[in-house]
Amino acid sequence: GQKVRQGLADLWNPEEAIPHIIGDFGKLSTQPIPDWMPGGDPSLKPWPFKEDEGKRLLAEGGIPAGGVIKILATDRPYMCQVGAAYQSKLHDLGYDAQFQCLQPEVAVKSVQNYDWDVLLWRNSADTTAIRHYQGTWSIGLAGDPPAPPDDVSTLRDPELQGILDKMSASPADSPAYADLGKQAAQILVTKQIATLPGYFDTARIAARNNVHGIVVSPEVYFGFLYNAMGTVWKSKSQ
Repeated sequence: GQKVRQGLADLWNPEEAIPHIIGDFGKLSTQPIPDWMPGGDPSLKPWPFKEDEGKRLLAEGGIPAGGVIKILATDRPYMCQVGAAYQSKLHDLGYDAQFQCLQPEVAVKSVQNYDWDVLLWRNSADTTAIRHYQGTWSIGLAGDPPAPPDDVSTLRDPELQGILDKMSASPADSPAYADLGKQAAQILVTKQIATLPGYFDTARIAARNNVHGIVVSPEVYFGFLYNAMGTVWKSKSQ
């Protein structure tokens, strides 16, 4: 599993694919929360595209050259378009990439069958690092491991859970909280590879025409792409 996730990350290449879908705007995200938020890690960089390395790791993980890679997405903003783009890229690399775009109301059962290699899925609507991590990757979400497990994204990782427990006990504005959040981000992005970050999306703001100095701050994330803040529209009238 680890080698498959690593190989998929090496072939992800959002800098090439996603701007064609959402437009040439926005900021490439590198982790589950913005790097400026307490608990984010500004040192994290995008996964570089490494074709040979990605293919090697996939083969070692059980997906040989020309093998099947299954991609599943829920029909939320841009997810299905990105899934189709990733499928096309994997086809170009010689894989039998199979893609399904499902409506949210029917997706859960398919997701819980675990018949997928890449899942483009809503992560969380929580807005702070600890709430987001606890709501998505906390080991407590899993309970006793059924077969297959009921959760779709929990890492079941005791090391990560230990960090989250310490974050919960630390004030959100403290240096300790920020440092622990960086440790959590490193586990999710570089060690366990629980997420493949993409791009920030779009915010629409209606404001009176005499308002100046609008600062956009995301309050809800739409999932896998961390869609929150690419282009801003300001109304020309009241």
